[in-house]
Amino acid sequence: MTSERSKREIRRYLLCCSICCLWLSACSRQQEASQTRELAVDLSRPDVPLVMFHRYPFYPPPGVEPPCGPVVGVWPDGRIVRVASEETIGESYVEGKLTAEQLQQLLQFIPTHERLLKLEGGEVIEDAASEHLGIRLKKHRVSYGETVGHDAQVQHNADMAQLRQYLMSIEITEPRPCGPPWSVPPDDWYE
Repeated sequence: MTSERSKREIRRYLLCCSICCLWLSACSRQQEASQTRELAVDLSRPDVPLVMFHRYPFYPPPGVEPPCGPVVGVWPDGRIVRVASEETIGESYVEGKLTAEQLQQLLQFIPTHERLLKLEGGEVIEDAASEHLGIRLKKHRVSYGETVGHDAQVQHNADMAQLRQYLMSIEITEPRPCGPPWSVPPDDWYE
């Protein structure tokens, strides 16, 4: 009888241990999910895009007007402004609003390209066209520039290109024409 009672107690103990393990596992997953949510929008500066790309011109030969200006920007409230096409940088833009789901998908897209959150400074060749990436989230600031077409930072170029392509491909509901959202991004936006 003692042996049978001991076996039941051991089973109960193992059952309790199993339940505790499942509970801890669920808590761990919940904590991971909350950490993903911490990659949240910084609402302290609603006037600053949480993600933006800006193209700076190359030094042109006489009579050539190089494309330069904002490429795309997404604000904390979901407002998005981007060029109407690659050929109209600095000239023609469309504005719209992202849905809450699209904004959340963007916030999930960025950490999948973890190197984006670790970029600093950058390398720009003098007199060459360059592109600036700015990311402003609650716990992350990125300010990074690269020469367009320069392959010294191949992996960064690929990550930047994927983010840029993602932003340019988001469907905007009810797009409307607008002017450029900024002329030159202020230095303090992403510091």
